[in-house]
Amino acid sequence: MALEDTSLLALLLTRSESSVQDVFAQFEKMRRKRVEEIVDAGRRQKSNKTQVSTIGMYIRNIMVYIFFSLFGVSMISKAWRYRIDWEERDINKVVKSFKDGKLIAP
Repeated sequence: MALEDTSLLALLLTRSESSVQDVFAQFEKMRRKRVEEIVDAGRRQKSNKTQVSTIGMYIRNIMVYIFFSLFGVSMISKAWRYRIDWEERDINKVVKSFKDGKLIAP
């Protein structure tokens, strides 16, 4: 996430006419929900991995591989569909995600 954070912060700093403190407040507001979702997902995945046996982990990993092979990338969580739209002029709308092949504001 560091590259995403850096890109968004650079965009906000170069396009906003607000003070640096206001830009950082806006940056935090734009990123907080997504970062908290990713941290929560990581915690859930960690607890899932510690509660199964070695054989169970092996079977689960094979099933996940098969599932994603059959259904493709579109099933990947929204954490990977996040984008910064550098062409967007309104800095309040630069954070977007892909849905149905199009960039949309969340």
